[in-house]
Amino acid sequence: MDRRQFLLAVPGGALLPSWASAQEPGRVYRMAVISPSEATVEMIRNLQLPELARRGFVVGRNLTVTTYVGLPARMPELAREAIATKPDVVVAVSNVAILAVKEASSTVPIVMSFFGEDQSPRGWPTASPGPVAARPASR
Repeated sequence: MDRRQFLLAVPGGALLPSWASAQEPGRVYRMAVISPSEATVEMIRNLQLPELARRGFVVGRNLTVTTYVGLPARMPELAREAIATKPDVVVAVSNVAILAVKEASSTVPIVMSFFGEDQSPRGWPTASPGPVAARPASR
């Protein structure tokens, strides 16, 4: 599986075709999650990680997830810490986290993850590593 297919699986897995669930043997993917709220990190754990596992990305087997949670004022520091771990992708929750990660790296893909009023995840990968392409979430 290539990096692009992994990135498509991160927002919820529904975008990844079932034939793409075979990964490189021995490859461990690294995902960093940065958020100003522990509640949104828990939502990612409860909603996105099970879907990733269904697609073959299992925490502890071929996927590691590191989380960085802190006040908005700490987002630049947390983003630098997250980038220092050399993740394959960063899931950034909230505008302040997205901007902090964008400033910290122009090469690591950023997946923006938002949660709507109904607590359902809304996220999409950027078009390419680097600049964040923002668009409104559909309702």
